[in-house]
Amino acid sequence: MGMNPYLSLKMKTILKIIHKTWRPVLTLLAFYPLARIIYTDWDEIRTVLSNIQWNLFLLSLFLLFLILPLMTSISWVSLRFLDINLPSKKIFSIYFISQLAKYLPGGIWAFPGRMLAYQAVGVEQSRSIASVFREVSALVLSSIAVSLLVVFQNIPISSQWQWALLIGGVASILAILITQTPWFWHLLKKLNIRKITSLPLSTDGNGNQQTSLKWLPAAVFAGIVFWLAMGIPFQQLGRAVSQESYTLTWTETAAIFSLAWTVGFVVFFAPAGLGVRETVLSVLLSTFLPVSQAVSIALLSRIGWIVVEAIWILISIWISRDRKTIIPATPT
Repeated sequence: MGMNPYLSLKMKTILKIIHKTWRPVLTLLAFYPLARIIYTDWDEIRTVLSNIQWNLFLLSLFLLFLILPLMTSISWVSLRFLDINLPSKKIFSIYFISQLAKYLPGGIWAFPGRMLAYQAVGVEQSRSIASVFREVSALVLSSIAVSLLVVFQNIPISSQWQWALLIGGVASILAILITQTPWFWHLLKKLNIRKITSLPLSTDGNGNQQTSLKWLPAAVFAGIVFWLAMGIPFQQLGRAVSQESYTLTWTETAAIFSLAWTVGFVVFFAPAGLGVRETVLSVLLSTFLPVSQAVSIALLSRIGWIVVEAIWILISIWISRDRKTIIPATPT
């Protein structure tokens, strides 16, 4: 017997509601742990924030301003290994302008936006897809690699968590590396999981350029340099908030920040990892700092990142004003 028409209509209505609300609901749930901590310890957090050493805080912002552009080096490496002669200035501006979209629900819109931006300046579709796929892979691989330093630093987490991080990190690295092999993409093509035109493979005889792994060491190295460097402004930020954070080395702060960023990236439904990254930072920092200080550092790190990134986005928009004078990128 068929389903009752009334029940069928009701089921469709429920599914539509779930489809429209699951992301907002999950986003709110991601914010809940941090919101609860802030609500519970607000008086102490307010006291901590009122005693910030502003000279160190401003120093941390200045250092972040200098270091954040290193992120674009991964894009530069990826495009160069695809033989795309896009001017460095244009790569820089495309990267930061595309970052605006990551604050939309889902948090992944920066990547298709960057693909379209590449195509708008003359990069062919398959190469634009291949480049962005490589950029994301290298960024995540390098963040995981630096995150694993948490296991080997003097950060007081349990041995169970250390093993979980180590196993999860290694498994994630291997999984990402598998996606970089020609075998993986050919398998997807055979299974018709994705349209051939959207695969990062060339069908015009240049497939070797787009499936070669020669780009990987250079791109991952650029990412590791960036994430390690991020420990410097984050370290100064911690010192601006808490005297007790002076015991943290820059490698420890780099590992903590990288781990928080990685978790925020994986939780894709939270725009730019909002709430998730701060929760992970708070939890890790609270292992050797008072909760109020840990949460304050997490909140200020988000504010600082948004402010500095916004400045670079504005600079990138200004740089892009002469786009008509830039020669479209073409493969050599």
